[in-house]
Amino acid sequence: MDKKIKDSQNEELQVYIDHLLTFNAKLSTEGIVLYINKTAVKAIGCIAEEIVGKYFWNTPWWNFDKKLQERLKSYIVKARKGNVVVVKERIAIQNGFIDIQFTLNPVFNKKRNVIYLVAEGQDITNLSKAKLELEKKLNEINKMNQLMIGRELKMIELKKKIKELERESGKAKEK
Repeated sequence: MDKKIKDSQNEELQVYIDHLLTFNAKLSTEGIVLYINKTAVKAIGCIAEEIVGKYFWNTPWWNFDKKLQERLKSYIVKARKGNVVVVKERIAIQNGFIDIQFTLNPVFNKKRNVIYLVAEGQDITNLSKAKLELEKKLNEINKMNQLMIGRELKMIELKKKIKELERESGKAKEK
């Protein structure tokens, strides 16, 4: 293939990847960042050159929490063995934190060896907030339901008591 065409295709692919809304990175099988898209670096307010060459767990998205870093390392080991990893995580960005659906996808060569990992993070913060709101509403509905059931049971009990009192008062009148 002609070098000009290949360079043009690479440039086009670069532009495409940089315009994805998800955070994307190419990692070595050891977890070193080989490539990172602009969406991802923009979220933490840096440039790709500050991230490329670092271990992924030592980057600003992950390095605020040792336990999170350890989980990420374990995900990389799992992906390096050929397994796809899909998890929900909370990561740091420039102005706070977001929830992401994090995916690590191993890429294989023709011999079925893992040659690198594709990391992807999709912001699901709004989805997480909506889920929490739904859970709160469901809890409120369940509480109201329990109150209503309790009220109904009390009404049944009171009706029985009224009938019992009516029977007793009817017997008293007969005497």
